Amino acid sequence: MHNISPPIPSEFITPRPLGDWTLVLVLFTLAITPPAPKSCASPILIRFRRMLGLFAFFYACLHFTTYIWLDKFFDLAEMWKDVAKRRYITVGFTAFSCC
Repeated sequence: MHNISPPIPSEFITPRPLGDWTLVLVLFTLAITPPAPKSCASPILIRFRRMLGLFAFFYACLHFTTYIWLDKFFDLAEMWKDVAKRRYITVGFTAFSCC
């Protein structure tokens, strides 16, 4: 017989797609933000700036929730070890706590 293990949900959701889309949406939002109040940025794009920012925040919350729930199963000790071990998780936790 074949020993087939079930798929791990966090491998398909947490590491790449949600974090990547969060960064893309944040960068688009920052690219639309005018450097000065009277800049020559397109008014059509400026109307969508808030919506893109809210989408970025939603994706960040979803990414954070799937990391805590599907990847670490609410194990705080394991999460703190992961935060201390990997710099990018430390940066992510810090950025999320600042919003």
